[in-house]
Amino acid sequence: MEQLWYAAYGSNLSSKRFGHYLGGGRPRGANRHYSGARDSAEPRDDRLITLPGQVYFAGESPTWGGGMAFYDPDGAGSAVGRAYLVTSQQFSDVASQEMRRPIGRDLPLRALFRESRTAVLGPGRYETLHIVGEIDDLPVVTFTASWEHSVAALNAPAASYLRTIADGLAEAYGWSAERSCDYLLARPGVSPTWSPASLLDALMRPAGPVRSPADAINTVRQPTANGVVPDSCVTTTASCVDPDQNEDTMEQNPPTEFIHSAHAAALATLPMNDTRDVEDASRGFMGALEPGAVTASDGTVVWDGDTYAFLDGDAPASVHPSLWRVSKLVAKQGLFEVVEGIYQVRGLDLSNMTIIEGDTGIIVIDPLISTETAAAALALYRHHRGDKPVVAVIYTHSHVDHFGGVFGVTSQADVDAGTVAVIAPEGFVGHAVEENVYAGTAMGRRAGYMYGAVLARGPQGAVGAGLGQTTSTGEIGLIVPTLEIRETGETITVDGVEIEFQMAPGTEAPSEMHFYFPRFRALCMAENATHTLHNILTLRGALVRDPHVWSHYLTEAIEGFAGRTDVVFASHHWPTWGADRIVEFLSIQRDLYAYLHDQTLRYVNKGFTGTEIAEMLQLPPALEQAWSARGYYGSVSHNVKAIYQRYMGWFDGNPARLWQYPPTELAGRYVEAMGGIDAVVATAQSAYDSGDYRWAATLLDHAVFAAPDHAGARTLYAATLEQLGYGAENGTWRNFFLSGSTELREGNFGTPTVTNAPAVLAQLTPDQAFDAMAIAVDAPHAWDLDLLLDWTITDLDTNYRVTLRNGVLSYLARPASSDATATISLAKLRLLALVGGDATSPGIEITGDAEALTSLLGALDHGDPNFNIITP
Repeated sequence: MEQLWYAAYGSNLSSKRFGHYLGGGRPRGANRHYSGARDSAEPRDDRLITLPGQVYFAGESPTWGGGMAFYDPDGAGSAVGRAYLVTSQQFSDVASQEMRRPIGRDLPLRALFRESRTAVLGPGRYETLHIVGEIDDLPVVTFTASWEHSVAALNAPAASYLRTIADGLAEAYGWSAERSCDYLLARPGVSPTWSPASLLDALMRPAGPVRSPADAINTVRQPTANGVVPDSCVTTTASCVDPDQNEDTMEQNPPTEFIHSAHAAALATLPMNDTRDVEDASRGFMGALEPGAVTASDGTVVWDGDTYAFLDGDAPASVHPSLWRVSKLVAKQGLFEVVEGIYQVRGLDLSNMTIIEGDTGIIVIDPLISTETAAAALALYRHHRGDKPVVAVIYTHSHVDHFGGVFGVTSQADVDAGTVAVIAPEGFVGHAVEENVYAGTAMGRRAGYMYGAVLARGPQGAVGAGLGQTTSTGEIGLIVPTLEIRETGETITVDGVEIEFQMAPGTEAPSEMHFYFPRFRALCMAENATHTLHNILTLRGALVRDPHVWSHYLTEAIEGFAGRTDVVFASHHWPTWGADRIVEFLSIQRDLYAYLHDQTLRYVNKGFTGTEIAEMLQLPPALEQAWSARGYYGSVSHNVKAIYQRYMGWFDGNPARLWQYPPTELAGRYVEAMGGIDAVVATAQSAYDSGDYRWAATLLDHAVFAAPDHAGARTLYAATLEQLGYGAENGTWRNFFLSGSTELREGNFGTPTVTNAPAVLAQLTPDQAFDAMAIAVDAPHAWDLDLLLDWTITDLDTNYRVTLRNGVLSYLARPASSDATATISLAKLRLLALVGGDATSPGIEITGDAEALTSLLGALDHGDPNFNIITP
């Protein structure tokens, strides 16, 4: 067959979203970049269809998060769909992308459907093809899973996925958000996670192009068992939809004269004659990964360092010259010799992976974020240094870019067998898990802004994040340490290599340590001494760090190690060599955090607020002229505010600011007081024209929160944030500004990275699992519930008494008793799956009132990884 109709019933109801399967690219709100088909031509026609059977949501989408849409042709009822007329080659490429297979191979469709209208190509999702009918004597084909919806593990879809489906329903059928809401709620898997109110709220955004509801709907003819189609098919020709219709036409702007002037002034003050970093960043280079892209087993690109090849020559006007300089250094990719026996792979993820050669094997320090990038880094090392076995892994601290790729360098089996040791600071697992679970959804969404995850790479887009270029997007793993380091001065020997440790908790991470290798006269400073001012409070969100103890531990490191160290290296950036330079470098880092801490508090005690101090405080000349003290990742401005927050909290003491309106209410009042939305935009335009982008952004923030759909406000706001991004020396500030500009122009892009990795969630203790459950309770909806449940964790031989009263979930480890409303027996991993939303899989036994668990689960309201940031 040369042509066929592809039947869409999920997100591909949107022609724009389907266009990414043909033309490539990343759909709005999705985490995946699609390769596109060999033939990127648009469908020749499209029709509205009714599919006999059931559409439901199940599984976990790596593209959107949440459940995916599947089709059960034998299910009860019917579903709306959209048929696209494509070539068999295009269909093969679309199906291959859905199956996570490389494109380029034509499916033998005639052979597959010679004897049956169903073809099972594999056990996975979307690996089963169905002919569901015919239009104009051509088959209508779709793909789904091989299982029936009655046995599927239902899972609620993410907001961005549902919005994309609703866009398609509006575009194709002319449906309102209310009608789309009713339709989606009737699909298994959507409720009870999505209530009518919450789903309607998620769908209330500008819809795609609308087709007249008067257009006739094609009814797909249901085939009989012998393949005969009994009824005639109504075939009206629906007009093709322009995929660019209703697109935001705002485009990027060049930097203004004010940005040109600011960069010229900055360049005149920078210590450009100090080129030691340039030499250090290239020292010991042994070879790069060629090409610089890393892919997952399904062909998905999880890291592509080659996209930063544009970082060459002098800084363009759209990038701060200091940020351009450090981005060029950080983007250097490959294997580097630190000293003989110590090697670093840099530029294959946000962080570095360091390899120590022992007597018989190697010790891996901080195996990056993803399995795939860590495996590529290890392979690059082995290519140059030989196939030495991994005998130990050291996690310097509890952030994911320092442990997530562990499965790329070792396995749980090798650790269990005792052939590989895993070493970490005390408290590592608890802090690693809590940061990814308790506020992980919100942090993940903001991290998309911080690391510029969806920004195009280039002089007007992402150039890096200061500490590293960006984050990889592969598989995240975690192997629990076999040895925890607890005390400063503790020493161990691994494969003949002696290691001396210094504890540094409460610094860049709550669980962190430094360590020294006497054999190599080398000191690892984890992430507490890098070639930038780091964060006291990261923009993605975290606990506020303590710059006072941070500086203290740096002093301790100088006193304890500097006199016997020839090289100091860290888990980001490049090493520093030579005794004098090491003392200089560590002292500058120490003085930086101490100065910010002490001077902020001095101003606090004079009555100044954090915002005021951030404008007043200036670094001394020696720090201002040190490249390693520049604010590429942290900044003086937001670190000062973090220190104020640490000691004084959010309230600055002014009673007028004690009970302020929330942003939308405040914005409406400001806009009204200033004479209406048009007057606000006009004033902001004047500020923009004069180069006062901070004031313009303040005004336009109010304007957009008061009138989100005001085209002039959104256009000017996007342009304003763009200029602020061009002018930022700080990589994460630039990414935040440009990400906000992108969402104003293109819409909410959601959380581009995978959150709550299964390997991390699997390490939750029952206490942490119940904490996560308590955080998810929708308290107002649970005020009237009074539940008393015993949870027996069968594989741990323990019981938890869990109560839900007054909207508060409390728990305590204690023996089960007969007064419980119900007793729930399950293994720990089944508890974690339940907390993650899987209420239907087997493995749960309930005695007593079975409805009690249903009531509890119905009170849970999980986070939205696609919440709005730049708009209300």
